[in-house]
Amino acid sequence: MNDHLQQALIEPWTDAPLRNPKDDLLGRQPFLSMVADLLKNLTNSNDSSVVALTGPWGSGKSTLLNFLRPALRPQVKVVTFSPWSAEGSTEIQREFFASFLEAFPKGSHRKVRKNVKTIMRRSSPLLKSVPWGLGNGVAELVKETLPEESWDSAFQRLSDAINEAGSRVLVIIDDIDRLQPDEIMTLMKMVRLTGRFPRTNYLLSYDHNSLVEILAAGLRGKTETANAFLEKIVQYPLSLPPAQQTHLQRIVFDEVRSILTDTTSPFTLSPFQRFQAFYTDHMWDHLTTPRACRRYCAQAKTYLALAENEVDPADFLAITFLRLHHPRIYAQIPKWRGRLIGMKKVVAPVQDRPKAQAEWDELISESGYTSKTEILALGRAISDLFPRMAGELGRSADSSGKFRACDPAYFDRYFTFSLPFGDISDQLILTQIDSLSKGVTPAGQPLIDTFDHPNIDIRMLAVQKGNLHSDWSSAVPNMNLVKFVARSLARDPVQFDLPISPGMQKVGWLARLLDANLENHGEHVSFIVDSFGGSSWLVGK
Repeated sequence: MNDHLQQALIEPWTDAPLRNPKDDLLGRQPFLSMVADLLKNLTNSNDSSVVALTGPWGSGKSTLLNFLRPALRPQVKVVTFSPWSAEGSTEIQREFFASFLEAFPKGSHRKVRKNVKTIMRRSSPLLKSVPWGLGNGVAELVKETLPEESWDSAFQRLSDAINEAGSRVLVIIDDIDRLQPDEIMTLMKMVRLTGRFPRTNYLLSYDHNSLVEILAAGLRGKTETANAFLEKIVQYPLSLPPAQQTHLQRIVFDEVRSILTDTTSPFTLSPFQRFQAFYTDHMWDHLTTPRACRRYCAQAKTYLALAENEVDPADFLAITFLRLHHPRIYAQIPKWRGRLIGMKKVVAPVQDRPKAQAEWDELISESGYTSKTEILALGRAISDLFPRMAGELGRSADSSGKFRACDPAYFDRYFTFSLPFGDISDQLILTQIDSLSKGVTPAGQPLIDTFDHPNIDIRMLAVQKGNLHSDWSSAVPNMNLVKFVARSLARDPVQFDLPISPGMQKVGWLARLLDANLENHGEHVSFIVDSFGGSSWLVGK
């Protein structure tokens, strides 16, 4: 494996959100500026507001929050509360106030910190009394709970202390939708109960649909009530703009470009071009968030490292997509091996195509798919990888390149992530051919791990690959390689009573080498005659 490819494959990926706005690939700077301006204006007011940043999981909410913090500082004191790191409602309440106190460091804000602790002690029983029915009657509720009006006094003292401190505070609460229903209810009650502090605002981040579903579970499945509750809590719901397909495509292509060559010829597509076509036709509508894109790329590159250079990377990336997003189909493809493999596409007559389409539709539906649209889409995706199937359906599919999934010699590698039992490494073959061609390996040295392997099946497979790669290797076949094949053939007599043998394979290899070097043909033939001398090396003739 070359160093560039190795670095591309082992570069780690984590699901950590980005921190530097310069790394934004989604064009969200205008939205970021709008949110920052809104929050600055809100924190400059004596009122308290709750803003919500909503978007699907993996859409980049946490990244945007990271971008927001430096955009607000130092004018606004930004503190972060991570409720999912606390266990249970009591711990959530404690951590909530601890996070709030971070806006008022020790030593400089003793009055605020003292009053926060008083509120914290007295809020615990109140939380149980805060109703789901909403209004502005928090003070009236508190009076009923604490007739001495100590809550009003404590609340007012804290409000005055915050005003005197002159601080503008934003409490960011991320990943609310990771909590259990009772924990979410506790958190929302905390926000509502403390939501009248001056110049103190809240920014909640969550997936709206997920949060409504969790809240509804605690409200006897009443989605309408859950939505109404959120509407009363949140004054400014801000939906994160969905990532544009152009930006998501850039994430994927930038990630895989280093492992896909973009060299092409007038008659074939490069691996990168083939992957581009597969992505455009079959993948884009599944990779709809930055997280989904990066997760896919990390999976593909991690598993490709296992196969090293022993598979076609474009085919491997396509099959990885099927493994992640259509695992039932992925599991069935090896069972369809007999109908799929074959490098040549034989286009079926028009009258036979409906029958073939019906048969493939049935096979895919038996894998658990019921949507006709999805069945047809999966059929097209598979046929783009396997020209034989494409021919049955009257479609076109490219089969150029090395180590393709449609080649019976390489098909199994895409499902074992390594060399299957009885297979032999093409990279080892290429390395040995290069070494022989350059004279690094002596022509008379037997290579018992490949071309002179004691197992006849492995030896025959190695010779087949040697014959194949002699045409594709960057090293020009020369006298050194001809000498090796001739001497190896002398050790491996041709058996004409067998339909095929390693010796016969070596005869074919030697003939191709001679044909490729006609200018030195006489020199090669002389050497071959000398190699065999007068001994009989033909068996069965």
